[in-house]
Amino acid sequence: MKCRYRIIVGGGLAALFVLPCLGFAQSLGSAASFAILAGSTVTNTGATTIIGSVGVSPGTAITGLPAGQPTGGTIHAGDDVAAQAQSDLTIAYNSLAGMACVTNLTGQDLGGQTLAAGVYCFDTSAAVTGTLTLDGQGNANAVFVFQIGSTLTTATSAALNLIGAAQPTNVYWQVGSSATLGTGTAFGGNIVALGSITLTTGAQLDGRALARTGAVTMDTNTVGTATTTGVDDDVIPKVLGLYQNVPNPFNPTTQIRFDLAQSGKVQLRIYDVAGRLVRTLIDTDMAPGRNHSTVWNGLDDQNGRVASGVYFYRLESPGASLTRKLVVMK
Repeated sequence: MKCRYRIIVGGGLAALFVLPCLGFAQSLGSAASFAILAGSTVTNTGATTIIGSVGVSPGTAITGLPAGQPTGGTIHAGDDVAAQAQSDLTIAYNSLAGMACVTNLTGQDLGGQTLAAGVYCFDTSAAVTGTLTLDGQGNANAVFVFQIGSTLTTATSAALNLIGAAQPTNVYWQVGSSATLGTGTAFGGNIVALGSITLTTGAQLDGRALARTGAVTMDTNTVGTATTTGVDDDVIPKVLGLYQNVPNPFNPTTQIRFDLAQSGKVQLRIYDVAGRLVRTLIDTDMAPGRNHSTVWNGLDDQNGRVASGVYFYRLESPGASLTRKLVVMK
């Protein structure tokens, strides 16, 4: 693996920081195939969708999964596969916790911030109120690590917005105790928690919920990512791709994912049924790659909440465009 280094010079001194190695996702080992992995129990209420395997070890209880879930994976309740995944998860957790912190954000709310790749730390708890934007700056291999001393909590309708080719599979949340995603949160990345992980009603996680010792609790959620089913996110697609938003219908937030076959100016816009522009979500140059994503919070360009009904989202890139339908529900 290749690692990047940052040299910071000030006051006559130079400090060398090691940033995450490219390809670090592989250090999850066998845990990488799991969308949900718990130490004690996995419980679910409601119509949850899980993309990837579900496992628990040393506990054995997995309850409440809807029929046909998970998709693209299997269930491992206290078996050798889950035990090995937990062993690999412990190694990954310790590796993440042992990285040199570059930026200490203790006391700051992550909501409203735009951050570049790097290692960020919180001495105690971390919170996300509103939207956190992570900017890969055109590098699909950009890695973001958040070291959190105690709890990670997101507020109702909080969101993670990935721009500049940033990928959810390269975002890591190392949580010293428990993580809770608030109602309607649209989040992303690998949550690697020492204790428990709770996804409250309607929360979405484009990534993995991996708890070392505690429970993973779900309630009408969508969890998983393409890499949990063995799809290589780093391959540049041959054609433009635009996926159905999740969830749909939605209230208050939904996530839109897309693939770009080439670099250039990209626009993602929301239109009403009369063809009038409602919201511009993306209007910038972007690098090619799979699994770009953004979040729409149901607001128009004047920050007013849109009415219930049918809308269309249109993706335009050099030489190609795609349109899909979505439904806002109140």
